[in-house]
Amino acid sequence: RDLHLSLRRQRQMCIRDRAFSIRDKVFVEGMNIPVEIELDKYDKVAHQIIAYADEIPAGTARWRKTKEGMKLERFAVLPKFRLLGIGKALAEYILKTLKNEKNIYLNSQHTAIGFYEKLGFYKKGKSFKEAGILHQKMFLKK
Repeated sequence: RDLHLSLRRQRQMCIRDRAFSIRDKVFVEGMNIPVEIELDKYDKVAHQIIAYADEIPAGTARWRKTKEGMKLERFAVLPKFRLLGIGKALAEYILKTLKNEKNIYLNSQHTAIGFYEKLGFYKKGKSFKEAGILHQKMFLKK
C-alpha cells in the first residue's frame, strides 16, 4: 500500500513533545540510552522536524548551529516505520533547508555510516563512544 509521508517543522511545544516521544521509544527504550543524555539543553534551541506516515508521528530529527557549522542530530524512526524512506526524507529536507550553509556535519552511529554516505557525507577523524555507542564524525561533501 502507498504511504502518505509528510514533514512538519515547527518550534512549538507539541512538535518537541512528539519528537521526544519518538526519541524515547528509539533511544531510551530501544537502545537503553539514559533519558538525561537523550533529552538535552539543545532541544530548546534546535530546529525539530517530525515525519508523519499516514498522519502518525513516525520519525524525527533536529539540527542546530555550532562553532563547527550546522549539526544534524537525533535522527530516529520508529521500528514499524523503518525501511520506508522516512530517514532519507528527513535528511533530504534538512539538507535542502541548509543548502547555503558551508559546513554541515553529524555524529553517526557506526551502524548508520552507510546511510549517511549515500546522502553525501564522508568520515572524518577517529571513531568515538557517545552514550556507550560507537560513533563516527561525518561531514557533507560540498
